[in-house]
Amino acid sequence: MKTLICLIGDLRASEKTLDRFCNLMVEPNNADILISAPFWENNPFYEIAKYKYIGKNPKPLINEYNKICQTLNGNKDWFETIRRKPGTWAGGLTRIGSGAYIYYYKYLALKLIHTLKIYDNYDFFVFTRSDHFYTSKCKINELVDTVNDIWIPVGSDHNGICDRHWVISHDSLDKVADMVTPMFFHPEIYSYRRKPWCSEQYVNVMMTLINRLKIKRTIRQQFIVRGSTSTRLWTKGVRIKEYDVIAAYYKEYLLSQ
Repeated sequence: MKTLICLIGDLRASEKTLDRFCNLMVEPNNADILISAPFWENNPFYEIAKYKYIGKNPKPLINEYNKICQTLNGNKDWFETIRRKPGTWAGGLTRIGSGAYIYYYKYLALKLIHTLKIYDNYDFFVFTRSDHFYTSKCKINELVDTVNDIWIPVGSDHNGICDRHWVISHDSLDKVADMVTPMFFHPEIYSYRRKPWCSEQYVNVMMTLINRLKIKRTIRQQFIVRGSTSTRLWTKGVRIKEYDVIAAYYKEYLLSQ
């Protein structure tokens, strides 16, 4: 069973997480690594990646989304439609936050996988982040089954589905990883739930209503930590003396123990 681990977005907290990532995630699965991220000078994650997309964060991001929409012949009025849906779910496009940047780098990772023609080399794909601090060995073959499409750790869902760590089956990769193109073709989704969305609620609609994926919850074996240069909009974090780290979300830390 071959696995490709895709690190998505800013490569934060390497000084705290790299060793555990290699020892508890990469080595137990004999996995290859792909990076889809903005440039981060002298980041050690670059050295262990087999495949890379490294670029600058596009500003304004909407220009990149418009290019994708035009290439796919999508709805030209897509942006006016999403602007009417309140919340932080499209952060980077319309509001504060980074949700739309994460969707974008996942889309680029998916595109790179197909461009390099490596899709059929792997049985499973893990879309995750560099600032996960692993607390135990994460063995993919012990988490997955033949029934479901995606496996997600418990916790931090905010009434939706958290997108920080996904294990994805081979056949479901395109549906799971692409959170960009549905914006151009499914304007009806924005009428679902009148309350403002966060990114977790947007992901939930994509997975359960549009793509109808089979999702299984797994144990949590990692939690997000702050690095020396990390900045966070939503939380100051809690210091964990046992590991000498700051957990961004204390509930995740508790669930990982």
